[in-house]
Amino acid sequence: MRIPQVIMALAGTLMCTGCSELTALHSFVPENEAVLDARLPGVWMDGDEMYIVRPEGNGYTISRSQKESAAVYKLKATLLKVGDARIMDLMPAEEDVFQIAAHTPLRVWVDDTKLRIAFLDSQWLRAQASGQLAVQALEGRLLITSPADQVTRFLLTYGGDDRAYGKPVVLTKHP
Repeated sequence: MRIPQVIMALAGTLMCTGCSELTALHSFVPENEAVLDARLPGVWMDGDEMYIVRPEGNGYTISRSQKESAAVYKLKATLLKVGDARIMDLMPAEEDVFQIAAHTPLRVWVDDTKLRIAFLDSQWLRAQASGQLAVQALEGRLLITSPADQVTRFLLTYGGDDRAYGKPVVLTKHP
């Protein structure tokens, strides 16, 4: 791998995981519980940031780019239904032997023209995770190291709670 590719991979990972203070070592959406939402695919904009969401298998691929940069960061995602809530398991799409792909929980609300997203990483949720799951504190972040089934049960219990996230970011669907 050339040095510019390594730098881009590292920068992309920091952009993704740097947004959330709560990540998991294992996927928390079992394949048999993944749901699809037909309203999610498309082009979504937030100022200068563009997200292209495409269905793939039982989940999605997401390409993130900014107007002033040619770099494209690719993600994979699956959805978990928690009552009326949808929780997305977000992780880098490109594998790298020098990185461990962390799974980031994201609450999503989607309608025909708006997509609201909020990282599930509130102080309240991190306190719940610390008390109920195996976690490792890393530079201000909390990495959940519990097995996937325990993380799934945890998110099914707490992920739909309004205290689990902060103010959502609103993306607009581009025609």
